[in-house]
Amino acid sequence: MPMETAVDRNDALLRPLLMAKSETERDDAIAGLLSTHVYWRVDRILLARFLRSSLDEQHREDVRNEILLRLVDRLRRLAGDPAVLPIESLPDYVSVVAFNAFDEFARQTTPMRARLRNRIRYALRHDGRLAMWETAGKVLCGRTEWVGRSESASVAGSSTRRAQRRPIAALLGSLFDEVGNPVPFDDVVQYIARVQGIDDRSRSLQAEPAAERLDPVERLADLQYLRKLWEEIRALPLRQRIALLLNARDEGGESVMRFLPVVGVASIRQIGSTLAIDAEELADLWPELPLEDARIAIILRLTRQQVINLRRTARERLLRRMGKR
Repeated sequence: MPMETAVDRNDALLRPLLMAKSETERDDAIAGLLSTHVYWRVDRILLARFLRSSLDEQHREDVRNEILLRLVDRLRRLAGDPAVLPIESLPDYVSVVAFNAFDEFARQTTPMRARLRNRIRYALRHDGRLAMWETAGKVLCGRTEWVGRSESASVAGSSTRRAQRRPIAALLGSLFDEVGNPVPFDDVVQYIARVQGIDDRSRSLQAEPAAERLDPVERLADLQYLRKLWEEIRALPLRQRIALLLNARDEGGESVMRFLPVVGVASIRQIGSTLAIDAEELADLWPELPLEDARIAIILRLTRQQVINLRRTARERLLRRMGKR
C-alpha cells in the first residue's frame, strides 16, 4: 500500500490548491474554492445566526469579511505547507470558522446581553418551576406545566416597572404570571434586558480582555482528558450518545459539542458519524445546539423522560469508565 502523503491527508477538494505550481495557480484555486464551496455556506450560516440574534443586519458584511479573511489566510498557509494541520473536511472547517467568528463578534459587540442570555438559560433549566422547549421550530419558555404548548404570548405590553436587582428566576416567574402563556426565548431576553437597563447597542466595538492563559502542560492534560472522554463517548450505545451530546452544555449554557472541533478532538464529520447523523443535517442543527430534551425526543422517537434517562445512564457509565483511567 503506498504511503499517505501530506496532500492525501487533506480534503480532496483542496487538491488543486495543494498541487498548484505557481502563485497564479494558487490564487485561481483559492478563488475557485471560495466561489464553489465557501460563499454560499458562509452566507447560509450568517443568515440563520443573524435571524436568531439581536445584532443589527448592517454588521453581517463585517462578520462575513472577517470569516473570508481567516479562510483565505488558512488556505494560503496550507498551500505553503500541507503537512501542517491538514484540513480533513473543507465544509466542516468553513462551518467552524464561520460559527466561531460570529460568536466572537457577538460577544464583543453585545457582551452584557450575551451574559444575560446565559443567565436566563440557566434559570430556565435549573429552576423546577420554569422550563424552555422547542415547538414548531420556535424556542419557547414559561412555567413547567406549560411544556409542549405551541401558542405564544407577546411581552410588548408587559410592565417593566420591576426591581432591577430581583433574581432572574423571580423576574421570569412574574412575567409568565402576567402574560399567562409561553413566550419566545428571544422576546424574554429583550424584555429582561429592558427591565435591567441593558443596552449593548450603544457600546463601541472592542474586544473583551484576553482570558488568562493556561500553562501549556495544563492545556495538554486537558486535551488528553477530552480525547479519552471522546473515546468513551463513542463507545456508548447510539441512543445514549445522541441524548448526551446534543444536549451537552458548559456552565454558561453553551454547547459542549461545538467546542470539540475547535480544540481538534473531533471534526463535525466525525461527530456526525458518532451520532449517525448526516454531516449536512448536523450542519443545519449546529447553530441550534444545545438542543432541548423535547427536540431530542422527536429525533429519537422517544418521550422526554426516556431521553433524560438515557443521558443519566450515559453520564453514570462515563463516570465509572473515566474513573478507571
